[in-house]
Amino acid sequence: MVDGSLMQRGREEADRNGRESGKSRRERVFVPLTDIYETEEAINLIVSMPGIAENSVEVSLEDEIITIFGRVAEQRPPGMKLVYSEYVVGDYQRSFRLHSDIDKERISARVKDGELRVCLPKCKRSKRRVIPLNVGVNWLQIEIEACSEHAFVCF
Repeated sequence: MVDGSLMQRGREEADRNGRESGKSRRERVFVPLTDIYETEEAINLIVSMPGIAENSVEVSLEDEIITIFGRVAEQRPPGMKLVYSEYVVGDYQRSFRLHSDIDKERISARVKDGELRVCLPKCKRSKRRVIPLNVGVNWLQIEIEACSEHAFVCF
């Protein structure tokens, strides 16, 4: 259900959006690394967003596109002037196109310790079941006898 080219396009889009967004911040917009797991019931995204606060993440859905955005606050010790830095502060943004089998009304997300988990439940469908085949002369004879009183033959 997850198309690799869509993930690459999402990464390129997030990079482009960060450059073109016109946001007042000059920091970069990073594409968060994401692991995708699938079960029979759902697709689960585990998104790594180091430094993100729980209240600064937004997960939005528009049409078939789910977008993850997180704002990282730059933290400087009070009373100190930064003279050299190797750590680049930036926001996170990434989008994914959802498969039509996703139940959009039941999507849920939670964030803890810089990790966002998004659950994309699949639509409930009737489960496949195997219908037993009753084959054999004895079975057919039994069905004919059982159905004969109803004036039709089962076969």
